[in-house]
Amino acid sequence: MKKLTLCNTDIARFTIVLPNEPKPAEKTASEFLQRVIAASCGVTLPIACTESEYNILLGSREPSPDVKWDGFRITSKGKNLYLDGNIPRGTLYAAYDFAEKYLDYHYYADDCEVLSTEGENVVPTDLDTVDNPVYEMRRHSWVGNYEHTDYGSFNRNTDISDEKYGRGIRNAGCHTFNKYCPDHVYYDEHPEYFSLYYPDGKENGGGVRLRFTNDAKLMGGQLCLTNPDVLRIVTENLLKDLREHPEWQIIDFSQNDNTRYCQCDRCAAVDEEEGSHAGTLIRFINAVAEEIEKEFPNVLVQTFAYQYTRKAPKITKARHNVLIRYCTIEACFRHPLTDETCTKNGTIFSDELREWKDKCHQISVWDYSVNYSCFAAPFPNLIALRENLRFFAECGATHVYEEDTSPGSNRSGGAYPELKAYLISKLEWNPYMSDEEYESHMNGFLAAYYGKGWQEIKKYIEFEHA
Repeated sequence: MKKLTLCNTDIARFTIVLPNEPKPAEKTASEFLQRVIAASCGVTLPIACTESEYNILLGSREPSPDVKWDGFRITSKGKNLYLDGNIPRGTLYAAYDFAEKYLDYHYYADDCEVLSTEGENVVPTDLDTVDNPVYEMRRHSWVGNYEHTDYGSFNRNTDISDEKYGRGIRNAGCHTFNKYCPDHVYYDEHPEYFSLYYPDGKENGGGVRLRFTNDAKLMGGQLCLTNPDVLRIVTENLLKDLREHPEWQIIDFSQNDNTRYCQCDRCAAVDEEEGSHAGTLIRFINAVAEEIEKEFPNVLVQTFAYQYTRKAPKITKARHNVLIRYCTIEACFRHPLTDETCTKNGTIFSDELREWKDKCHQISVWDYSVNYSCFAAPFPNLIALRENLRFFAECGATHVYEEDTSPGSNRSGGAYPELKAYLISKLEWNPYMSDEEYESHMNGFLAAYYGKGWQEIKKYIEFEHA
């Protein structure tokens, strides 16, 4: 069995100590450590709420100003090891990190858990580390994160809603125009609330007011965002939702999934002045966010920079309580967004995101990690993913979502979707890891998941990315 020395003492002498009134995630951390230590070292440590001579203390210290969001700190001092976050989810992550570093434990995929039983590890007696994430919200819709929530939690996916794993940040949804100004309620009496659209071009006339639909085969529309009644209705309905759910940190009001924005004279004039169709949207969102802040000062109002609203407005800056969610759906994913040799990315998307950095206080990025035109086709994006996640952070993003296969869907996604999911989880926490660390994560996964032939898989990956 593995020999683990902690505080100059064999691990067998330790007790796992919980607070007197432990949170569910702290209990999960204790049970996780007990299981992994037993499997690796052959000893089942007791779990208690009172200290013994040697202790692994979970969540026992006061919050630290050095710890951010769901980050954590690990300290060995005297006869004790301290694993703490400022919130219970951070404490759970500290337990995961300790197991990875000092027990050689790895959870590479939902069907590939590695428990090491050989060798000897020594935890430094003066260990004192803090590990903070680059992104506050880290979402990745790989199906395994949701079908196996313990795996999603180990990947530090903040989309996990179970208190057992520390309950992450609520996903506020998207495409919510219809939710907050529904066409089935208002269209018949007030078609002017909805987008005026000219199917054959405005110069040819024949404008129609469109109802909502996200069905690509039908002609759905948006809202008229310069109509004062629409502003009133939307604001009232958003406030109603927040009053019913005061625990919400983010609320979404974002365009439907089509490009038939309102072309009425008022909307067209604003968009022309702003040099972007985001002009009407941001002015509208700012007005909504100003009212919401009066009653809910800590809530962010989320909206899209997506398709026709991707480009930032020239004049209006989003309020401090507005979260701009920039979407990369039309980008080239073979190359990083900052690659100047890529005619699409280097001249469009990188510039747009930099412009948003100057036009808002809060940025979220919705990125895409699979080929939706053909799931099984090669999609060599392991280099671009790393570079892009660095770039998003440099542009001020604190939330990131990598869209992948979703719960209930298949597991396709190129030749090695499980590897990509594992690497994304590491990159969303720290995209600034060294080349050597990134390579180590990749090689460790390949060896564990594919076995003896893993180096041939590695050659294929290198060929794809050449």
